[in-house]
Amino acid sequence: MGRSPTAPPAGEPYAGGSQTSQTTARGTVRVLTRTTGEATGLPGDVEVVGGDLTKPQTLAAAFDGASAVHLLGATGHDHAALRTGPQIMAMVAEAGV
Repeated sequence: MGRSPTAPPAGEPYAGGSQTSQTTARGTVRVLTRTTGEATGLPGDVEVVGGDLTKPQTLAAAFDGASAVHLLGATGHDHAALRTGPQIMAMVAEAGV
């Protein structure tokens, strides 16, 4: 039985693609992306889930069964500060991650 997935930041190359490649060597990885159809070029054992850091209500599937989370402090192409961080971290704690 494998370890629970780690949920690093988005699977898009500009945000979390390189981290995803590095993390897969350590166990199962689940990536979060706004556009699941564009999360290509990832190793076959990477689980892609849809969600948006600016809309915490879309994130439950990303945290379900995860053993760790890597949360970015900025989001989007403009790298705007993530204003939903405290709400997301409360959801992470509630999910038992």
